[in-house]
Amino acid sequence: IIKTLPDNVTITATGILEPYEVVKTLSKHDAFFFPTRGENFGHVIFEALKSGLPIITSDQTPWNYLNDKPFFWAINLRDKDCFLSVIKHLSAISSNKYFQLRCKAIKMAHKITHQVNTTAKYQTLLKSR
Repeated sequence: IIKTLPDNVTITATGILEPYEVVKTLSKHDAFFFPTRGENFGHVIFEALKSGLPIITSDQTPWNYLNDKPFFWAINLRDKDCFLSVIKHLSAISSNKYFQLRCKAIKMAHKITHQVNTTAKYQTLLKSR
């Protein structure tokens, strides 16, 4: 399928990455396209945010609350026209606007990281047992 795409569309299949390679590898790309049928968390979505990528995914993840952000689209899998529209939108925006989207995605990843406070929650849970 990749070989049949038009010349202006590039897809890279990297294979398996070591954990330390993920953010660096993702950040070299223009967007994260993830039309998944379902995720219980979607760690790869968080990694894409940390990489500063605009994210195009399905509405079958727990990340739908980001759908009002300018760098995130959670789309019904049956709405192929919407997926295409978002891809066209991203390919048409200015470099400056694109850079702003990437910065906002990274800021959201930092906000989520500090908001979660996972260590304190685990400590509280373990103390209650």
